[in-house]
Amino acid sequence: MKIVINTTYGGFNLSAKAVKWLADKRGQTCHFFKSSYDTVTLKYNYAPITEVFPKGLFWCAFSTDKPTVENYNEYSLHSRKENRADPLLIQLVEELGQEANGTYCKLKVVEIPDGVNYQISEFDGQEWIAEAHRTWE
Repeated sequence: MKIVINTTYGGFNLSAKAVKWLADKRGQTCHFFKSSYDTVTLKYNYAPITEVFPKGLFWCAFSTDKPTVENYNEYSLHSRKENRADPLLIQLVEELGQEANGTYCKLKVVEIPDGVNYQISEFDGQEWIAEAHRTWE
């Protein structure tokens, strides 16, 4: 079984090119946004980015329609956990290589034996795969 992990400090995230690749393969539209926090209203504002592949920190949403501030979290890539064993995610990392890496991220496909009950563990965003064991307190 193959699984994608982040092997450096910073946390799992995809580059804009990788997000676009994944959306295209899934038949989805993706929209890129920059967010800013309004200290008066205590709300986030999302401004669309017109660049094809924005650099640096960005937010992305998948939808058939343009997300709005009200429904943003419903579609946001950052509001969902990616299935790290997703065959498309694995194909993406294998095909794009370093171009799949997001900000402060270095993705790697790790192969483990089929049927292993595993978990992805991390410290400061650097991840590894561990066999899941029972614990009691």
